[in-house]
Amino acid sequence: MNMGGNYVEWCESIKYIGVYLQSVTSIKFDINPTKRACYAACNTILHSSGILDEIALLNLQEAFSLCVIMYVMLQAA
Repeated sequence: MNMGGNYVEWCESIKYIGVYLQSVTSIKFDINPTKRACYAACNTILHSSGILDEIALLNLQEAFSLCVIMYVMLQAA
């Protein structure tokens, strides 16, 4: 596709403000990549926190995982 004399590449999805917009007949949001990032953050913290107490573990989860979840929820709304 050409736009303004420049070639524009067609793609199946595009990332905009942390959420993937998919090319379908209606607007469709794909938050699965961001959900995977959140699960990866949670699993990494839980895996490497063998000797931490519960308060330190909760603070780490809040600092790294909760912000990803809140960002996705705000963007999908």
